Amino acid sequence: MDMWKMLQKFHAEVVGSSSDEESDQSTHTLASTAASMIHEFTSNEGPVHQGSVKGRSKNLPRNRVEGQFRLHKDHFLLNDPVFKEKMFWCRCRMSRELFLVILRGVRDYDPYFQCMPDATCALGFTSYQKCPAAIRMLSYGMAADIFDEYLRMCETTCLESMYRFCRVVIAVFG
Repeated sequence: MDMWKMLQKFHAEVVGSSSDEESDQSTHTLASTAASMIHEFTSNEGPVHQGSVKGRSKNLPRNRVEGQFRLHKDHFLLNDPVFKEKMFWCRCRMSRELFLVILRGVRDYDPYFQCMPDATCALGFTSYQKCPAAIRMLSYGMAADIFDEYLRMCETTCLESMYRFCRVVIAVFG
């Protein structure tokens, strides 16, 4: 089943219900429906990348390192982060310590979440950029393209991070 059909199915099951009893029931099953959709989509191959195609526009110079420094300064600076623990909880819906446990488990299990150079020898995204994007997309239902300005990640990278994050969290934490 392709992603569009799964989204239509999800919309019909959750958003399409009108009565209070049905909305209570759909709210209760929201998490399991979303999890099954993600599992169904990611159990295949996930997104297919085409690579370089003649005639396509070049990638934008997003300055990944700047996004990493900004995120680190805002949330993970040891002495005095810009956003304290309360703001971290508001953004990720978990404590910083729990986030770091999840991040280490994900990074140790899947090399995708480790910072490695890409095909052009440019430094890739870190697990500190990929994991918050996935967590915030899952916890708030945010669109994948919203992280371009803050984390300097394109939509496809955010989506792939979320798919892999879901698979790894299920594999590592059950």
